[in-house]
Amino acid sequence: MRLSIRPPAGNERGPVHTESLLRLLYQADPSRRGIELQVRTDRGEVGLAVECPDELRALFREALLDAYPGSSIVPLDGTAPRHSQHCWECELWWTPDVFTLRTADTFRDSVAGRFVDPLGPTFSALRSGRSGRIECAIRLNLKPASHRIVRHSERIHRQAARRFFSHELRHRYLALATHPQRWRRFLSRLLLRAISHSAHEPQPSEKMTGPLFECRLRIEITSAFEAEDFARRKLREIAGAFGQFATTDAAFITMTSRLHRRRGFLLTPSEVSSLWHPLAETERAIARVETSNFREVEPPLRLPVASPHRPVTLLGRVQFRLQRDQFGIYLDDLRRHLIVVGKTGSGKSNFLQNVVVQQIEQNRGVVLVDPHGQLVEEVLEFIPPRRTNDVILFDASDRQFPV
Repeated sequence: MRLSIRPPAGNERGPVHTESLLRLLYQADPSRRGIELQVRTDRGEVGLAVECPDELRALFREALLDAYPGSSIVPLDGTAPRHSQHCWECELWWTPDVFTLRTADTFRDSVAGRFVDPLGPTFSALRSGRSGRIECAIRLNLKPASHRIVRHSERIHRQAARRFFSHELRHRYLALATHPQRWRRFLSRLLLRAISHSAHEPQPSEKMTGPLFECRLRIEITSAFEAEDFARRKLREIAGAFGQFATTDAAFITMTSRLHRRRGFLLTPSEVSSLWHPLAETERAIARVETSNFREVEPPLRLPVASPHRPVTLLGRVQFRLQRDQFGIYLDDLRRHLIVVGKTGSGKSNFLQNVVVQQIEQNRGVVLVDPHGQLVEEVLEFIPPRRTNDVILFDASDRQFPV
């Protein structure tokens, strides 16, 4: 199941909270089922989504809501492209993956000294028209890396400390040794002794000492067949937004072939959180970003609920994470402490109708003054037969029979 993640407007929490979430998922997924993190458009708005197995869904939901309070998680139905549409795609590969990409903590405004969210350019590149005829998506598949792949990367890190005859040869060796195609990795082992000699003691690598995810990054553009030129230009634009994560040692490259997919590239939780996280408040100037319509607040522990010992007037239903309990107000509080305020069309009349009908059904007296008369007419339709003789209707506009 795909879940849409909508952070609250004005979110002040950055990628470090996503990193903690990913470390938790790493420990909770020993069987390497994996999840898919998405940044996608929906009728012109850019938002986050995730696809995870049933066993991890509840854990992911609770951990994300703890990390980003006020967010909402909404299930999404999987929709296949229409017959008149086509999907263009490309894959990005981080190479050499023994090196670390630019993480979020390095993105700072040198003048203002504040954090600059690295996802800002990515969100801007993804944004498309509101018609929904062109949809864009970035899919980041990740699962805990196997011990074999980790040992292979550790060996490459040690071999990279050898004295190569030139920096260019070292770079080419690392590109071959971390390539997704097996024959290229085998070729790197054959060439190693021919282009290098005598290894230095390698410097400790922070990337190799922590948890690692095996990742695949794919960009998809879905549009009509006749929009191929635009779709391919959009692919290049989105892929170019990942250039900001490049360093002097490694970068994202475009992979058009999908024949060799036996392994992905390695990223740490910190690196993954730099590529996918709820947008921080610093990038609120970016237009058309999906946010939660309201901020969820945890209900008080002593919230009045329906009870045979002390009846309440039901007012609504709690919406906080998975809680959907009905709550109400006691009779004494209803008489003294209730006021309903809202703009036109917000549901004030429906709310008052619900309150009045409950008093009538519980054999209580009610006085309803309605300047418009529409609410009174709707309430009269809910009068039970046993209380019809209790009703006194005063209509000031009826001069012949006002009562």
